[in-house]
Amino acid sequence: PAKLQPRAAAATAGAGAGGGGVPSLRITVHSAQNLPKVDTFGSIDPYVAVLFGSTDQRTRTVKNDMAPIFDETFDISLAGDAKEVVLVLYDWERVGKDRAIGEIRLPVRWLAEQGSLSRQSYGLRSLTDANGIAADVKNKAG
Repeated sequence: PAKLQPRAAAATAGAGAGGGGVPSLRITVHSAQNLPKVDTFGSIDPYVAVLFGSTDQRTRTVKNDMAPIFDETFDISLAGDAKEVVLVLYDWERVGKDRAIGEIRLPVRWLAEQGSLSRQSYGLRSLTDANGIAADVKNKAG
């Protein structure tokens, strides 16, 4: 299977508005690279969902692009019990359900320890495909 390497940057978790509020995290989804050809005509219409607890935000869909540049920033409140931020790369489908291609799981504790990350590249964990195969890839901090 193709190796996927989206880039994500995160700022340190800090106090929310007013200085004493709920901690928050800023994540910028920069780009994705080496994406697989998943559509009938050998293309992909990617977007990234940024998930934390009940928070679900997403980038815009980039049509027919194997190396999309998103450059979109999300501010996430760290309220609640969730322990990780999940970035899921999807292929947008005109008809039917969008196809999950892969994901990155970033532990909140690890992000806080890093302080600030600038354009780090992470390998995606492949999600189950039509053959029911799944593989785990650990974060590549670097």
